[in-house]
Amino acid sequence: MTMTRKAGDSAQHRASVFESLSLAALIVDRAGRVVDLNPAGQSLFGRPSDECVGAMLEWLLGLEANHYARQMRPALDAGRPWRGEFGFVRSDGTSGVAAAEAVPLSATGEGVVLVTVEDRTEEQRTAKERATLDATLRRAASEWQRSFDATDTLLLITDPTGRVRRLNRAAVDELGMSFAEAIGRHVDEGPGALWRMAGELCASATAAKATVEARVDEPATGRRWVLIANPVADAAGLVESLVLSARARPGAIGQAPEDPAVAARSVVQAVLRGLAHELRNPVFAITMALDSFKQRASPSDVELLLALRQDFGRIDALIEDMARFSRPLKCLLRPVAFEQIVERAAAACRTLADERCVRLVLRLDDCAPALLDEGLALECTLAVLAEAVENAPPTSAIEISMSSVLVGVVNYVRCTIRDYGPVIGREDLDHVFVPFFSRRRRGFGLALPIAHRLAEAQGGRMAVSIPEDGGVAVILEMPCVVLREAPNP
Repeated sequence: MTMTRKAGDSAQHRASVFESLSLAALIVDRAGRVVDLNPAGQSLFGRPSDECVGAMLEWLLGLEANHYARQMRPALDAGRPWRGEFGFVRSDGTSGVAAAEAVPLSATGEGVVLVTVEDRTEEQRTAKERATLDATLRRAASEWQRSFDATDTLLLITDPTGRVRRLNRAAVDELGMSFAEAIGRHVDEGPGALWRMAGELCASATAAKATVEARVDEPATGRRWVLIANPVADAAGLVESLVLSARARPGAIGQAPEDPAVAARSVVQAVLRGLAHELRNPVFAITMALDSFKQRASPSDVELLLALRQDFGRIDALIEDMARFSRPLKCLLRPVAFEQIVERAAAACRTLADERCVRLVLRLDDCAPALLDEGLALECTLAVLAEAVENAPPTSAIEISMSSVLVGVVNYVRCTIRDYGPVIGREDLDHVFVPFFSRRRRGFGLALPIAHRLAEAQGGRMAVSIPEDGGVAVILEMPCVVLREAPNP
């Protein structure tokens, strides 16, 4: 970019060089007024030379007022070139980014200044897009790592020989060592029969170039495992890594077989957990790409991108519901006023209810404290109430009431959430807690199954009924802290 003066250059030769420069170039006087603008400069700024001659340099380059006098002129007077980067606006209104360099063409300080300008608009746009992509990838990697660590299945990625490259939190805990200690070790260095079998499976999967599975019992701990090794091949078909997973089987060694219904639910949860994990990252990357494209899209394409973004938003909501339904639950039970939980859930749903013109009517009596996990109880109540709001017709009301009931020797706090929306068939009552069962258009069928699982995890109960005068009632019951004595027979 830097041009140096050559002693003895004729004015004609200088003009020829100036006109032939591939960079945009301007000649300005010592006051900062444009004297000439070469063809490349006219093309860059979208202005003819006669429009620019006589104008101040700040106007043409989009610099702040007096920038030339305060920064450029002192440098030039001291015999130093001036360099800077700035944003400019072309005559058609489009913006750009450029780098400029100014050098004096006279050693006396009374002559003119040559300013060369290099358009860096595309370079800046590419750098910005690269930074956006890097941020997207970092967020996707972070999200993937959180999903990787959230599952209770032991997950490891190894080289073809079985040396650990990556592993999740559950695997670290089972190995009994830190992440740093585990990386680079062979899986059969772990304690117990599980890790010895893992080493054998790695060798078998690499040799067979196929998925292998084994069941392992550990008499010392009484635990039972399902162990799977999946080879990952490169373009040439050679195994470059292995994905090793270990899932605890229900029941201890010697125990009676698990209830088939419970086993089936565990399988469904494992499948949904795997689907949510596999879908979350590509959907996240696609939505980020759509958001990036929207910034540069023409008005005719924005509507399509918004529709695609909305559809992927629904897919993302489904993934979150699948993850919520299938995640491991940890309960910290303590005495809590259940009516306060219900009030918080109603407050959280108020905006949604207002949008749908639905009234929330609360009739909350003071009841004995319930023994529950505050976070899970709030999530459970929110899921039921939000589903009721979605189901309720506009201008209708949702009634939320509370009471105490005695079931056997256990006192329960009962919360009844009733809407007056479309009545489900009585034949559907046996299926309302089955994942993906829904009669509502565009419904996922996961809200009630999620709430049901959360209630049961806290020792609570949940049921759905159809009142005689219409609507649907969902009943949540949480055990009280105090048990009543059974009546004498």
